[in-house]
Amino acid sequence: MTHTLDSGAEGGWYGQASIVLSWFLTSSGMDRAEAARAVENAIGGRFKSWVTPKRTLIESVGEDLAVGLTGHAPYQDHRERERLEDLHDCD
Repeated sequence: MTHTLDSGAEGGWYGQASIVLSWFLTSSGMDRAEAARAVENAIGGRFKSWVTPKRTLIESVGEDLAVGLTGHAPYQDHRERERLEDLHDCD
């Protein structure tokens, strides 16, 4: 999802993320309606129109989707890396 959104979503972050995540879930055999619900729960209206989201937000959507589907939190939470990524991105 991160590669797809970085390379071509332009202003339609919510729609592009929904499509990519839904395709991924249905390709693994999940029912379309169930996939749509899981994606909506993960995104939760966090993408704003015409505003490029931070990478940590994009990653958190993927993590939230995984937690929603498996019930298990990731080993390393994206918020633990946010400060280091902000330092790395400074010019």
